Amino acid sequence: WCKIVLSIGLSAPEVKGLENLPPRDETILVAANHMSWFDVPVLHGFLAGRLLWSFAKAELVNVPVLGTYMQTAEHILISRQSRKSQLESLKSAIKTLSLKRNVFIFPEGTRSLDGKLREFKGGAFTIARKSGVKIVPVTLIGNDLVFPANALMPLCPGRGIMKMVVHPAIDPEGKTDEELMEETRVAIASALPAEKVSS
Repeated sequence: WCKIVLSIGLSAPEVKGLENLPPRDETILVAANHMSWFDVPVLHGFLAGRLLWSFAKAELVNVPVLGTYMQTAEHILISRQSRKSQLESLKSAIKTLSLKRNVFIFPEGTRSLDGKLREFKGGAFTIARKSGVKIVPVTLIGNDLVFPANALMPLCPGRGIMKMVVHPAIDPEGKTDEELMEETRVAIASALPAEKVSS
């Protein structure tokens, strides 16, 4: 439905690099930058039909319909205020990947209000290392110009503005969390305009 809604709204992104996705029978951890309300629909709708399980704020379980869906579909819920919840979410993500379910995560932890790439948190890379699943870095471009984090509605159609670049997968074998974080960040930053990469 994400692909249909974005297409009807003239906001289907230009997509590059789908050939970098591992074979469909290989479980992946998708890591992308985050600066727009459109980021999640783009990932769900335009990654060559890959089903993705996501991290979501625990408070969403209180939202009618959406909360029921999140729990029933076994998406990974996390409370940012609780260290225990964060640890449980890491375990849940590793379990989800062990069930051959693809997971996506925003390593920045929250949307960037100015569209610039923020510092990464380490959880995604611990998950990749402990599960042995490859990380697929994805760069989202222009989504913040169409539906920024501080807007209530899209500002304009995204056609010709929004892009998604899929980078070669990163194998976690033999690498530390820090090495995986740096390699993923470099890949994502490589496709962003220079002014969107924080120094």
